[in-house]
Amino acid sequence: MVPGREIDHFQAETIIRYTEGLLRQQCFRLLVFDLADTVFMDSAGVGMMIGLYREIRAWGGAVYIIRMQSGGSEGFTEWPGCIKLFRVMKMKRSFWQQWKEAEPGMRDEMRLTMNAIAENEYFARVTVAAFSAKMDPTMEELSDIKTAVSEAVTNAVVHGYDGKGGSVEIRAEIQDEWLEVEIEDEGIGMDDVGQAMEPLYTSRPETNHAGMGFTFMEAFMDELEVTSTPGQGTKVKMRKKIERPAVLHSKKGGPSGDRCP
Repeated sequence: MVPGREIDHFQAETIIRYTEGLLRQQCFRLLVFDLADTVFMDSAGVGMMIGLYREIRAWGGAVYIIRMQSGGSEGFTEWPGCIKLFRVMKMKRSFWQQWKEAEPGMRDEMRLTMNAIAENEYFARVTVAAFSAKMDPTMEELSDIKTAVSEAVTNAVVHGYDGKGGSVEIRAEIQDEWLEVEIEDEGIGMDDVGQAMEPLYTSRPETNHAGMGFTFMEAFMDELEVTSTPGQGTKVKMRKKIERPAVLHSKKGGPSGDRCP
């Protein structure tokens, strides 16, 4: 099976329906995911693969993943950004970062309101990524932003409105070297935000959702704040500092003014 270039909630649900349809028509015991062309996958994609793995294993079959982007022998652990994810699950972002001073004075903002449907998850992450491009992020930073936005929007669609529709408001702001993104819904809200943010927790265990949405957001952004009121909705606020290369000013002399030999 070739899942496609980007595997988000919408694409994952499509793959699940297609695969389960095949299982009902014919009993096969081998499923191979060819990820040679896949450049993006959020927690919905991971959950989809885990769910299908469990289902096919129950039939005595096997699931394999081949030709991942990294091409490394360690497979999933070498997928770009996964080292960050595993660190967060173990020690809640205690890894060291070296900050560099950025050029001051950059400010901009955007607002977007859209229907809470799975098809709009792609549009949301691409729009925020395009907005942040003026900060000149690296490809890794851009991928981090897309992943976090995709997770937050998926949560609003699936858990905030239980797939029944509504609206999602996205606000993004650039403040010097910082990108701030807010994603807000007016859905059912949460009673216990702390529990919801625990790795592998899901309010819908009967589905193939991995329960790793907030974990992904925390892994790929520098700051995460979640507020929620039952019956009124949820707001996810994320911030990321975009590293910029230091500008080196050459001089005829060295630090002391002496000419280099």
